[in-house]
Amino acid sequence: MITIFEYLNKIQWDKNLNKDSITLHYYDRIKKCLLTLRFNDVKDYDKQFLILNNDVNVPLHRIMEIRSNNKLLWSRKKC
Repeated sequence: MITIFEYLNKIQWDKNLNKDSITLHYYDRIKKCLLTLRFNDVKDYDKQFLILNNDVNVPLHRIMEIRSNNKLLWSRKKC
């Protein structure tokens, strides 16, 4: 299975992927639900965090899915 960090690299550098259509779905432990953000809202990332344009950090282990035009590209779930 490809890691979330490897998949983020793929999105970042693959010219064939439309970054405008990619959404990341992550678990917010304060709101206790899945939230969605666009890949274009990501300012930077490393092996532990996404750094968003509003300087909020999202831990990579909280990302549950990556979708493009509602099509599942990557999932933490095993099904």
